[in-house]
Amino acid sequence: MDATAASSASAPKFSVGVPRRHGDAQDSLQLIRPGGAHRGEFDAHDARVLCHIPPRVITSPNNDWVPQPFLFEDAPVQARADGRLGTVDSFQWPQLYTAGYPWVVAVKRNFNFADEPLAAVWYTPSYDDFVQIQNSALPIGSLQPHKLDALAKLMDLVKVRVNAYKNGKHHLRAGDQSIKMVQSLRVTFNHLDRFPLTYRDIVASVAEFQRGVLEFHAYCDYYAFILPRIERPQFPFPAVNTQWMGAFTESVQVAEALFRAGVPVWYVRPEASVTSSTIIEAIVTPTQPDHIVLGAFCDPIKKFAKPFPVRYVGPAGVERETASRHFNTESEMEAYKILVGEDAPSEGGPSMAKEHRKGRRKDRAESSRPYPSQGSGSGSGPRNKWVDLDHQLLPPRHVTWSTALDRATKDEKVVKSQRMNAGYRFPEPAVFAVVLASDSRKRYLANWLALRPLWLGRIANQPHLPVPGPKVWRAFLNSTPAAATPSTATSSTAVVTLSMERKSAAVQFFGEHLADMGTASTWAGDISVNFRGNTIKLATLADPPLQLIQGILWELAELSFRYDLLALDKFLVPRLWADSPHERQVAYDSVFPSEVVGGTWDAPLPTESVGLCHSDIRADQFLPFVNAFRTLMSHWPSAPALMGQPLLEPLADTTLNNKVGEALRFYVESFFINTGRPPVVPRRMPGTARA
Repeated sequence: MDATAASSASAPKFSVGVPRRHGDAQDSLQLIRPGGAHRGEFDAHDARVLCHIPPRVITSPNNDWVPQPFLFEDAPVQARADGRLGTVDSFQWPQLYTAGYPWVVAVKRNFNFADEPLAAVWYTPSYDDFVQIQNSALPIGSLQPHKLDALAKLMDLVKVRVNAYKNGKHHLRAGDQSIKMVQSLRVTFNHLDRFPLTYRDIVASVAEFQRGVLEFHAYCDYYAFILPRIERPQFPFPAVNTQWMGAFTESVQVAEALFRAGVPVWYVRPEASVTSSTIIEAIVTPTQPDHIVLGAFCDPIKKFAKPFPVRYVGPAGVERETASRHFNTESEMEAYKILVGEDAPSEGGPSMAKEHRKGRRKDRAESSRPYPSQGSGSGSGPRNKWVDLDHQLLPPRHVTWSTALDRATKDEKVVKSQRMNAGYRFPEPAVFAVVLASDSRKRYLANWLALRPLWLGRIANQPHLPVPGPKVWRAFLNSTPAAATPSTATSSTAVVTLSMERKSAAVQFFGEHLADMGTASTWAGDISVNFRGNTIKLATLADPPLQLIQGILWELAELSFRYDLLALDKFLVPRLWADSPHERQVAYDSVFPSEVVGGTWDAPLPTESVGLCHSDIRADQFLPFVNAFRTLMSHWPSAPALMGQPLLEPLADTTLNNKVGEALRFYVESFFINTGRPPVVPRRMPGTARA
């Protein structure tokens, strides 16, 4: 519905006096009763203002203006140059009331008050606010610290509001979403606070965070103030709160309810509904938005368009509102595509793309070096990750898991286009085993053990956050504090190598989890490092005791499996996690002997294989956990019909083996289909006989 259609607002049927626009000067309003008596009460049928946009009329019982409606045409939900959603954005402009999101009527409007506590919620990052990582050609960085501080204050205000909301007992209402909203806000803020992003990512993430802040405050206002007024209206009705966004509606019941609650409302109605008993105080033309950005995002350097994806196309309603709340996943962000090594358009143009291709060729050449190996996976060439590597430094393979990898479908055509991030939550155990030089192995092990304590906490608390790819892990494991950031070039011709770039980017990624080690040779320093309550001299890591390195790598395999399973489960059945988070967490925890590997993070490792790494499928330490594993996966899409039925000991060995293998293979294939890579699978405890 465009503005030209409003030209008939002065049609004789409704014209009394001179139609005025919002903001035109007028000393007084004449009460107009076209055609007859009125019952004497002003209600939602009446009009402080009337706007005629044939074949409809829009009236408001509590406003002196009518916003241009963007309701009935099929319009795209797509972030614009400022990361916001244009004229269909319910956080910028009034939209159609939707029962699924009733609190949107309480979104705070932007009046550009400098002293407004929420002023930062309307801030738009400029390219000058983007701080690129030093000495790197990678187009990633962060917000200026003072800009991030302003957003952090918004998070502080949310925390204060949470406490007030809880004090009012509003969170006890059935179906309350306040805690879920705050959790989503924290995730989005963490994207900005903790991880290097491209400028485009920052624009999108800031807008996403701001929408979340506005929605949370609107949610609290609705259930604390508006809903009680709707449920228990009191006369005289409260004055309209012009700071609230309000809404259009085609329902007179909704219009009446919002009118009685003091919410701005515009009633979209047929022309014939305006009768001789309708009070009309003024006739206006629709007000056009003058603060909404409509242009597409453009690269700030190259000036070419890089539009954000379209989330939905259609008329106003619940589908449009739902699409407006899409939270960008790590796989949708440019920075993580760069860091995990996926092909992505380069902001640096063709020359940078060429350097990345050269780097990939170099990586492939280096990966062809032979490494000592036993059994499958030997020989030159890139390591086949579908083969569970049998290596003297790795803990023994679990034959049933290895078989599941071997027999799983490997056709890349089955991989979904909409899939999880393919990064690794922990470094691959095999990476440590194939390192040739003793100094490099020492550096790999020391750097991982230095990162381990804080990284475990990060993954345990927020397993869904973005994770690095294998190149970033290798770059970090092979980095040193002294060489983490390339030194300032003393010559204009000095070149930063791709290897140096990757190491710098990796350290930036893990930066908050690392101590300042100055010029040390590892991130653990040069003396010692701790693992599971034991102090290990760094010098011993060049040729570590077999039990030690196998213990470290066993834990890595177990950690990778545990948190990959958790992330995959949340990806495949998000509704179960949203509706019954406690029950789903219990179902997940029952797959393992303890919630944490070894009982606590610093306890000695188990001395025998338990749970899904046990070698005897009939053992009490194995079968119950396989049944819990099957039950968890039985809710996944495409799960075999009998997956949820428990396996019982009386089954014949062949049948039991097949059933167990079917469950493990289903996990392997599900992981592959939803990530594009094979998973890291559990191994048997060090010290057990090799398969």
